[in-house]
Amino acid sequence: MTSATVITRTLDDGSTLLDLARRLDEARAAESAAKEKREGVERLVLALTEFEKAKGSEAFVDVGGTCKLVLNQPVRVSVDEREWALVKKDLGRSVASKIMRTTNAVEAKAMAAWAAENPDEYATVVSRCLSSKPGKVSVKLEKVTA
Repeated sequence: MTSATVITRTLDDGSTLLDLARRLDEARAAESAAKEKREGVERLVLALTEFEKAKGSEAFVDVGGTCKLVLNQPVRVSVDEREWALVKKDLGRSVASKIMRTTNAVEAKAMAAWAAENPDEYATVVSRCLSSKPGKVSVKLEKVTA
């Protein structure tokens, strides 16, 4: 067990370390409750808007135009390292370096452009080392009036 420094001082308002620890615990509990509440409201927004995009964003405005919600669905693409090592040899260094970072993260725009130009090679070679999964939908409130 590590040693700890005993704090005997108080703040100008009389707060002790124990008081601050309790307030911190309360703040964390409130933060957790607020997060659960926000996520619940976000689920209701998704249900109401019937937002389902494979990728991209869409804006929704209420009838009176008093608020605008923008929903965004990111897609994360990961790389299978072993498959990419094989694919990289098939493609050659010049193509491989254009469509994949050295950290083996997909350069999305370059990959999409190259795949559009080389659909057969993408489908039969490159796609073997990629997997995609949807990210968390974000809900951003842009405007509220009144």
